[in-house]
Amino acid sequence: MALITPSTPPGTMELLPRQQIVFQRMLDTIRRGFELYGFLPIETPVFELADVLLSKSGGETEKQIYFVQSTGGLEQGHRPNLALRFDLTVPLARYVAEHEADLAFPFRRYQIQRVYRGERAQRGRYREFYQCDIDVIGKDSLPLAFDAEMPAVIHTLFSELKVGRSGSTSTTGRSCRACSRAWASTSRSGGWKSCARWTGWTRSTWTGSGTS
Repeated sequence: MALITPSTPPGTMELLPRQQIVFQRMLDTIRRGFELYGFLPIETPVFELADVLLSKSGGETEKQIYFVQSTGGLEQGHRPNLALRFDLTVPLARYVAEHEADLAFPFRRYQIQRVYRGERAQRGRYREFYQCDIDVIGKDSLPLAFDAEMPAVIHTLFSELKVGRSGSTSTTGRSCRACSRAWASTSRSGGWKSCARWTGWTRSTWTGSGTS
């Protein structure tokens, strides 16, 4: 058997212990900031039903999805029914739709987990990276004050992280299209929940952006 040269898969980030400590401290700072403003943590599985993930948008999304298939299913020629999440929006919509009866609204949630994009690996663009989300989900309507709160959260985090001009931010409207599509595709009741949200991606540098 030929020797295999060990190497990190393209488009992923692997840190040495000292770097990992710094990275973990950054995530801890973000987590504390989210909780300071009353956001509650959730985690969702790294993979979702493929039909749920593909309900968000069209063909471009499908090209970026990593499908999950067992060896047995592959040998039998079955179509993969699971896929790695490419963001945290669709999993959130599925989570709220599934657990709506057990949640208190407005539902203030934060989520810090890895996501996966099957795109060409290049400088500044990763196939595996962390996404840091906060969302406020309301039933039928949501006061504008929740949107106004988002810049305050961002300012607090960036101040704690000492992020200067290298950080960029934007916030979405009160019912962002990404959340709207995802919710409509997973909601059993068929109703849309208003949303105020902010998303940050942690790659080699910290950037923040709203999803619309």
